Amino acid sequence: MALYLVVAHQTAASPELVAALADVAASDREAEFVLLVPATPARHLLTWVEGQGEGIARQSAASAGDALRQAGLTLRDSVVGHSDPLEAVRRELQDGGRAYARVFVSTLPPGISRWLRRDLPSQVRKLGVPVDHVVSQTEAASHHTSPEQSFAAEGGSRGDPLSLEQLAAWRGSPLHALDGVIGDVHGVLHDYVSGEPVWLSVASHPLPFRTLLVPAAAARVIDGCLVVPLEKQRVLDQPHIDIGEGFASLTDEEHIYRYFGLPFEEIRDIRVLREGQPVPGTQRNWQNIIEPENAPSRR
Repeated sequence: MALYLVVAHQTAASPELVAALADVAASDREAEFVLLVPATPARHLLTWVEGQGEGIARQSAASAGDALRQAGLTLRDSVVGHSDPLEAVRRELQDGGRAYARVFVSTLPPGISRWLRRDLPSQVRKLGVPVDHVVSQTEAASHHTSPEQSFAAEGGSRGDPLSLEQLAAWRGSPLHALDGVIGDVHGVLHDYVSGEPVWLSVASHPLPFRTLLVPAAAARVIDGCLVVPLEKQRVLDQPHIDIGEGFASLTDEEHIYRYFGLPFEEIRDIRVLREGQPVPGTQRNWQNIIEPENAPSRR
């Protein structure tokens, strides 16, 4: 009989992880598993979840444990570990009193996963155990939170919305959805009067090229990536909208608001800040600096 350690959080009940563990159980009918869920701080999770790190981890462990058992796997134990995943694994290997044949590390896809940004699978291997890395394209069903619910629940709980100047710095960079890259940000639609960013315009890829809009208020910077808590297909299925220097028509504007479930209550002067254009209000009057109003005349 072999004992396997499974390290996961947001992907702890993902189909990819369950399938990988089922393959092990098929070849070793006496295989048993221990699920280790690090107490990741709520602010580091990709989608909004109510609660604190340890409480969220316990909920994830309980729900994932049910899913693994329903798949016919023998789960010996579920453990909530240290908030740092590497330290959580280290403590379980050294102090848990159990010998593991292998460690499974389950992560979100590259570009989204915080664990992959620090190369967690390789770091765990340095602890002297064989490691299998499972990439899950979908989040654990244990969250019971749809992308739309996550978007609606953001409400500043993971930090204030990004400003126009902050979002403008991401022009030319990829925008990540929950399940992959949507495309490169090539403009920010903003309220000309208030300066509030309203939409991100994104050049979709792969081809064919089309301009997509994503609510600017949903965007957050997570581990060096610009991310929105929406599924890629949700963004791709939006109605076609013509964007020039702003919305081509009020009808188009209302359609995109309603598609994302946002209130459309007022007419705004929406303009597009494209790549290479300066952010309104950040330009300095260099003539006044060189020749201040009170400076002596050179004439």
